[in-house]
Amino acid sequence: MPVKKKPGAKKKKASKGDAVPKAPAKEYVHVDVCNATWKSMRLTLQLTTSERIATVVAALQNFHGVGVKGLRLYVGDAIVEETLIDTGANPTLKELGIVGGSQLFDAFRASITYDYPPFRSVLNLPVHTSLI
Repeated sequence: MPVKKKPGAKKKKASKGDAVPKAPAKEYVHVDVCNATWKSMRLTLQLTTSERIATVVAALQNFHGVGVKGLRLYVGDAIVEETLIDTGANPTLKELGIVGGSQLFDAFRASITYDYPPFRSVLNLPVHTSLI
């Protein structure tokens, strides 16, 4: 005689609509930001690729202690007009083609070069910058 199953013993099949979507994993990158004219004026930021370029601009403003009017940012190590970043659109690092890793200690690095016309002369160095 076959064994009868209890009415409540059926397993429910999970429907595709019941699945909870996973949050996208964060990708981390070390961004080297340096001045096109004064290579000694460099800072490294640890960011996620979802950060907006405004974060880099704010870090530069804090680093130099001055305003950033006229600041031009470029993806990469050189000033190439094709890599000019439209800071008004405030893109994310990922939208700029910068890739990252799943862990902060992964060795993903990117470069952003900035040009700031007032810093082209030694007489216009930002505050707290030594000439050594």
